[in-house]
Amino acid sequence: MHFHNGKAIRQLEISDFGKVYLTNDNPQHGESFLYDQSLDELALEESDYISDEMFNEVWNDR
Repeated sequence: MHFHNGKAIRQLEISDFGKVYLTNDNPQHGESFLYDQSLDELALEESDYISDEMFNEVWNDR
């Protein structure tokens, strides 16, 4: 997920069936929905984070 000001603005779900790209303009695809809670609501570890560059590399590989 890509957050801006604590709110998810892009989300990428990767599974055996492919990739699902979610954005503010496209918040739902099938059973997938753009995360609608605050970043503070997530219990994340340091290892859960990736760089902007890594996220964008995967996001742009369509």
